[in-house]
Amino acid sequence: MKESLKQGKVVQLEKIDKFVDGAAVKKVGDIPFAICQNILDDVVLVPEGKICTTILELYNQNAIVAEPAGQCRFLHSIFIAKKLKGKTLFVSLVEEIMISEECKR
Repeated sequence: MKESLKQGKVVQLEKIDKFVDGAAVKKVGDIPFAICQNILDDVVLVPEGKICTTILELYNQNAIVAEPAGQCRFLHSIFIAKKLKGKTLFVSLVEEIMISEECKR
């Protein structure tokens, strides 16, 4: 998305890192691109190492199991903390919750 916004059109990347598979695509869709082009001020790239470190910290310190794409949202808020000072913020760390049939009983 960042490269497409930079170029002002949807572009296809040659290579992507699939570690954050919930946010990694070679080519963004036309509709999401159009929406983002109209509403985003900036796109912040989050380093993979920082995502890994944060996942481990959340698990080791709080017993929270978070998925990588959720960490992008969380870490983005840390990276732009000065802009958020004094504002209330909610960040979802999990995109979906899957409950097995056994857990429903």
